Amino acid sequence: MASPTDRPRIGVSYWHTGGNAVKLELLDRLRTWATLVLMDPRTEHWDLDELELDFYHMAHWHPAALSDLKRAHEAGIPTVNSYSGASATADRLTCYRTLRRGNVLVPEYQYARAPDVTLPPPTIVKPRYEFEPSGHEFSVHFADAYDFPEKRIVQRYVVPHRSYKLFGIGDEIRAVRLFGDGSVPVEQRITPSLARYVERVRVLFDLSLYELDLLVHKSIYVIDVNPAVNLDGVLGGAALYEELIRRKIDDE
Repeated sequence: MASPTDRPRIGVSYWHTGGNAVKLELLDRLRTWATLVLMDPRTEHWDLDELELDFYHMAHWHPAALSDLKRAHEAGIPTVNSYSGASATADRLTCYRTLRRGNVLVPEYQYARAPDVTLPPPTIVKPRYEFEPSGHEFSVHFADAYDFPEKRIVQRYVVPHRSYKLFGIGDEIRAVRLFGDGSVPVEQRITPSLARYVERVRVLFDLSLYELDLLVHKSIYVIDVNPAVNLDGVLGGAALYEELIRRKIDDE
């Protein structure tokens, strides 16, 4: 690691131009006290252990960046999130099973071939793996028999009364409410029940930075866990993000 008087050398998987406004502000903040090595998140960096990094951060969610997170872990380079936890979120079946094991409510689901599905519509049909070619192709099934060639996750469709993104940023918790009309997310007060969800996910997946997609309909359901956050709508999000990375480096 760099000495306290040195500028730490931080590798970040993110774009050289464009991108999320919060992350762009984060990069500017990091440049004031660190040497930043921007790494194309769509390209695997086989030489990562030769870049002399003091710290690595996967700021964009992509299979190549996840592979680089694994390389950093194997090279003993400190990171924001664990590789094991981040990779588990890319497998929806593993993710849902982990959440259920931690008593986090997930909409009822089955993982099966079409003829074996017994969950009645309405449902959402989705691939198991987020990073497979059709990983983000979901279909809402309202009636008739299921028809897909391979095993899929079939999950009960929950009509959202309210939708939220919940962020864990180290010890900080933030939440924004999402609106179906595409308007700007609005930051919300953190309730004890929301805080419990964040703490459970942090422990279950060994993540220090993540976002949860939540739906509220009588109960609170977790729909997705993402180890790369956008922090849209969070007041002072870039400062919280920077402080987390600074603390992680200082703790090494």
